[in-house]
Amino acid sequence: MEIKIILYGISIFTIITGSWILYYAIKKWNPDFKPKKLTAKLLREILGSKGSQIFSGIMGGILILFGITLTYLMLTKDMRSKSNKYAKSEWILITKFDGKNRSVLNSKIEIENKKISRMGKEHLKGYQQISFKDMGIDKIPDFVWDMTNLETLDLTNNEISKIPNEISKLTKLRRLILTGNNIENKHLKELEELTGAEITKPNNTYK
Repeated sequence: MEIKIILYGISIFTIITGSWILYYAIKKWNPDFKPKKLTAKLLREILGSKGSQIFSGIMGGILILFGITLTYLMLTKDMRSKSNKYAKSEWILITKFDGKNRSVLNSKIEIENKKISRMGKEHLKGYQQISFKDMGIDKIPDFVWDMTNLETLDLTNNEISKIPNEISKLTKLRRLILTGNNIENKHLKELEELTGAEITKPNNTYK
């Protein structure tokens, strides 16, 4: 169970409990009631009936305030994390080298697929760097594995949890950027052994 759900549960429980105690102290208090529990008995003896009523009201108010504060902190944290979330992009950034000149161009996954259907895959060998940054993809497009001269693969801020073994086809890969993805530490070690590339690891890896 996520810690966030537990904290929300605690805040709701304290608000409900505090509200009940406060309501009982204001509306349902019986000055002649004789409590059976030792702590309640001692409280009545020390503070008296009126003092116990005031104390109960204060405790109820504290519980309500604690629950509201905790809820507020959780909500503001959620809102902050949502506002910091990257804006998704549709564009791929490609660095291309034709043997003489190096150029940078913008493309899209569907555009590259159309190019392949028209021209074949030979042009992919000219790609040296490709960035899928902020695209929110959960799978690397298959045409990447035919970029045999690829040196840098940037997958920053996506939904990728596993990279297939086809990455071993990229024998010239020097840098693999995985920041902002959900990838197990075990899989990262496998990738390091498989590619020999420098890997920029995600901030949120897990075992």
